Amino acid sequence: MKRFAAWACVCVVSGVASVANAEQKFGDAGIMVPSGSVSLDYSSSKPPEGDKTSETFIGVAPGLLVFVTENFAVGGRVALSRWADDEDSSSLTFGMGPVVGLNVPLGDNLSLFPQFAIFAAVSNYKNDINGETFKTEHTTGYVYLEVPVLYHVQNFFMGAGPYFATDMVSKYSVDGGTAEDGSKDTSLGLSTTIGGWF
Repeated sequence: MKRFAAWACVCVVSGVASVANAEQKFGDAGIMVPSGSVSLDYSSSKPPEGDKTSETFIGVAPGLLVFVTENFAVGGRVALSRWADDEDSSSLTFGMGPVVGLNVPLGDNLSLFPQFAIFAAVSNYKNDINGETFKTEHTTGYVYLEVPVLYHVQNFFMGAGPYFATDMVSKYSVDGGTAEDGSKDTSLGLSTTIGGWF
């Protein structure tokens, strides 16, 4: 029941108000990296006959990483998203999980920052079919890996890189019935990042 579309993910940092010591650098022990992603998507389809249909998607995913030792960070991330179409079907998804990251300096202003996460998510779908409403709960457990190359400017950075995500567990139930195995999805794409640290 998952729907994939091309969309750009832009990560933003909120609340970075402290001024870092001039001798500190990204990856030093104790550095904190608050961040969050915002995803927006709109798609439409016009069949040869009949009316045009459209879908909208919005998602936010704030998180926090802390470098516990030099260049190694741990933290967590939560995600909330909503999908809807113009035929009264919709879904609301909430997920969360731990994240680890490894900073690999490539020069004075460049670094590789791969991050690995394990997420658990619950999606609640509402589908209206011929005037009858069906409610489906879809539970997934999936792994996520992204490998962005970052360009640093003082206490801020921006970058891009590939990501990979795949479901390890997928269960669904309809109208509170018995949970059954669901389809397991895999996705591969490109993500962009902008953030900061203190």
